[in-house]
Amino acid sequence: MLEGELAAGAAVPSLYVSQIAPIFEKHCVACHKPSKHKANLRMDSYDLLMAGGDSGPPVVAGSLEKSDLYRRITLPADDEEFMPTDGKPALSPAEIKLIADWITAGAKP
Repeated sequence: MLEGELAAGAAVPSLYVSQIAPIFEKHCVACHKPSKHKANLRMDSYDLLMAGGDSGPPVVAGSLEKSDLYRRITLPADDEEFMPTDGKPALSPAEIKLIADWITAGAKP
């Protein structure tokens, strides 16, 4: 087997595990974790993210238009609802595209 190949039957990490969760960890979890969960939203696990917070679920599988998370990360940076807040760096266009692709594909864990 060549380096980088997976053994037959080995599980391939999902898009959420390999790419989406690390984006959330980098940009979102500081304010949405067990010890501090703004708007009662936790983003430190898939199940908690999908359960939502004060504004309901932030992700609606298959719908960018209904996903508040996507709306907030694509607002102008000076909008009061733009995320992330508190001077934290905005997501890159590539990170936003990954999240959009994940939501559009069904937002699977």
